[in-house]
Amino acid sequence: DFAPAVSAGRVRLLQGAVQEVAASNRYDFIISGLPLTAFEFRDVRDVLSVLRRCLKPGGVLSYFEYIGLRRASRLLSVGRRRKRIRRVTSYLTETIREHQFERRSVLSNIPPAHARYLRFEH
Repeated sequence: DFAPAVSAGRVRLLQGAVQEVAASNRYDFIISGLPLTAFEFRDVRDVLSVLRRCLKPGGVLSYFEYIGLRRASRLLSVGRRRKRIRRVTSYLTETIREHQFERRSVLSNIPPAHARYLRFEH
């Protein structure tokens, strides 16, 4: 679906580690499908830092997360995994509270998900 926009030079699709995106790349809108809750805390922090750095002033980061996944993971995890989930959850909750300006629930998705839209002040 993005092919016409890519051909017109209006969209760039990047594959690879987020941490390897050139510092000079700046975007109006970034869409991420990364499963942030599956990562270690430092990786979540680093990924969001790079995505934030790559946004132009006023730019938007959009990502999705499955509804209830963080809560269920916290409740069902034990030991080291539970500690990791709690730390990631706390960080994401704070980031969402400070920067989210819109959230759309996509109940027809399997599993249902929230599409989150964040804008960072530079």
